[in-house]
Amino acid sequence: MSIVCVVAIMQLRRSFITIHAKHIDEKIIKVKLNNDLFLEEEWKIIFKKICDKVVRDDSYEAGALALEMGEKLGRIHIQAYLEHKPKRLQTLANDLGVMKTCFDIVKDAKGSWDYCSGIGKHEGKFAFERFTFGEPKLYGSKEKVELNDLVNLIISGVELRQIMILHPYAYCVHRDRLRKFSEDWKFKPKTPRKSEDPLIKGFEE
Repeated sequence: MSIVCVVAIMQLRRSFITIHAKHIDEKIIKVKLNNDLFLEEEWKIIFKKICDKVVRDDSYEAGALALEMGEKLGRIHIQAYLEHKPKRLQTLANDLGVMKTCFDIVKDAKGSWDYCSGIGKHEGKFAFERFTFGEPKLYGSKEKVELNDLVNLIISGVELRQIMILHPYAYCVHRDRLRKFSEDWKFKPKTPRKSEDPLIKGFEE
């Protein structure tokens, strides 16, 4: 089965979206194409309609949307990052009134949110309009997390489930080690043995 087919049948909890003029279902958005393009004012109407759709639907938990112009071809389009209840591509497309080809799997949640909302290193990037709503969970940041970082979280009292949520990729890589360490750490001596303490019977320095 191809990757495209797998994405089509799986249910996504977040999505990255790029909407160009030909992606829009005119019957739902009710704005007609003019020579395969929309004018700026028409795009603003479309942008507001899509923003209204996701805000009114409780299944959409957080999102950042931007109406921007492409640097190379100068075409106006919408980019968005959305977090939502599990949905298939066709459901997402129907909700927004666009084609399934608009949607992509999120590779960097924080980067996508920052880009669409115009913050962080994207602060000051031009957009005709921006819109954000909700509190994003931003699962799966691309920030590199080393094993010693995860161990320090366990030592600090963070539960394994929380580590899995905060750093899912690193958790997958180090899962077995972390579980074993977490169990061992629970039964560690309350007071570490000092070098000047007498030898434990049966052991030699």
